[in-house]
Amino acid sequence: MDSALLQTFRPLTDMEWGILDLLEKEGLDSVASKDYHDSVWDTVMDHMKSGWAISLHRHPRFFRAFEHEHSWNPGRPVEMVYVCAGQRSTIVSGKSIDQQAGELLIVDQYAKHEDFPLGENDISLGFLVRPELFLAPLGMMGSDNSEFRSFLAGSLRQDQQAGRYMHFQVAEVPQVQNLMENLIRGLLTGEYRSGVNQYTMGALAFTLLEHQDKAIAGGLSQGDLTCKILRYIEAHCANGSLEELAGSLHYNMNWLSTEIKRLTGSSFKELQQGKRLAKAKILLSTTDFTIDTIAKLVGLTNLTRFYQQFREQNGCSPKEFRKATR
Repeated sequence: MDSALLQTFRPLTDMEWGILDLLEKEGLDSVASKDYHDSVWDTVMDHMKSGWAISLHRHPRFFRAFEHEHSWNPGRPVEMVYVCAGQRSTIVSGKSIDQQAGELLIVDQYAKHEDFPLGENDISLGFLVRPELFLAPLGMMGSDNSEFRSFLAGSLRQDQQAGRYMHFQVAEVPQVQNLMENLIRGLLTGEYRSGVNQYTMGALAFTLLEHQDKAIAGGLSQGDLTCKILRYIEAHCANGSLEELAGSLHYNMNWLSTEIKRLTGSSFKELQQGKRLAKAKILLSTTDFTIDTIAKLVGLTNLTRFYQQFREQNGCSPKEFRKATR
């Protein structure tokens, strides 16, 4: 990035000085306070409520942002994150992403993400973009079936995604760097506030389309993710684990646990337990295995607990169920 433009973002803000004072007093490396989080978003939200098509903000340093998404924001914007200098680490939809200077991350309205603290030399900018700004370039892309076009189309439809994102590793693509600098300058000077430069955004969209081979895409639709979860539990109800499932899907385990509850209304443990008991009922009805053997086959090694749970769910003991269904 142009050194003069970069220098615009280097001075510490009053908020950052306040955070540094707090860190020194408390002996901490970073802070995560709702007060800081809310103050960052107040101005951004004012822009969105005023009908701005795009709002620019610098991410505060030394501060860990709470997990959040933008589906509730006015205009339900897509977020573009551009690292001007240094690096940035974040978790988006359960995936850890390390962004280097010159790289661009785009997340949809439903992508839950939390940001790790930036250092003093890390400069990261966030652009909240109303999805209709991509309508013109999307129309000109025609019937192209690319990942990027699918991402833009989903954002325009405001599909309730389980957090789609695209991480463009384009630090060595001069066209992208020039377009980002032009966009930043325009927003800083107020040139775009009365009507964002459609040409710049369109040119950026087409340039990213040309270089999508340098992009890493992630996130699943809610339906896709739910199916993967249920298929795993079906196949591994006896000995599967949330940790193994998260590893196979390459998601953060805590994020996945919360997402399973949100998508299905039940925890992983509850889903697994329900599937174990359902399989036990099938084995009781169709085989001559002993009840002890069936309990072990479905992963319920505590026999007393198996009898208790079976009766709670079915209103009878395993023996009574077998007798009634054969």
